[in-house]
Amino acid sequence: KKILFCLPPNIGLADAIEYASALKSVSDSNIFEKLGVAFTGEFQFLFKEYFKLKNIFPYFIDNVDLDKFDTIFHLTLEIQSLINQKYSRSDIYSEIISFFKIKDIKSKSIQINKNCKIKKISVFPLSNSPVRTMPIEILIKLTSLLKKHFNIEIFLNQNSEISNLIYKRIINEDINIIDPKNTKALISAIKKIEYGIFMDSGPLHVAKMFNKKGLLIETSVSSKILLRNYKMIKGIENTF
Repeated sequence: KKILFCLPPNIGLADAIEYASALKSVSDSNIFEKLGVAFTGEFQFLFKEYFKLKNIFPYFIDNVDLDKFDTIFHLTLEIQSLINQKYSRSDIYSEIISFFKIKDIKSKSIQINKNCKIKKISVFPLSNSPVRTMPIEILIKLTSLLKKHFNIEIFLNQNSEISNLIYKRIINEDINIIDPKNTKALISAIKKIEYGIFMDSGPLHVAKMFNKKGLLIETSVSSKILLRNYKMIKGIENTF
């Protein structure tokens, strides 16, 4: 009746959103009397503020709180498809709700406004993985074309060496640079965008959370996994 879910260590923003979204669906299904989530780390606010989950333990859980649960469920140990998630990516949300036999109703609530004219495009070229980061030459060519028709803003991060390299290459371009001071600020900024161009990184999943329109440039993970049942963002397939 009372279950404590344990997250894997060192997850990024993208995985945090997928786990939170799935556990929110598990919570809303009322198959458990009480649900807790352990080891959310720096993303504690995400689980609480955006997904309204209770009983969140960011870095540790003591014996008193642990004894309030009947069982502990290690997500990447007990759901076979998530065991090698770092190396063989799968749809975290779908795997969890399928395991608990919960119907997916998330995509049905999305409203598409086809008549909305886009004035500004937000580009998110960074990823924690260099393999999934947009090559600088592609970014320069893409933005030089788009800025003829749209206002362009690029989201960078001064704490990233790759980001600083990109900044030096485009500093003379007529483009607005956005550098959110932390994850909370990044999420708040993405909530306000009109249209985004994404790589396989945290901002893509934040955009999905807010039902944003955009484009995903596929890299090492198929857009069929990253955009499953989400029609607001179009994937550019990478056949290489």
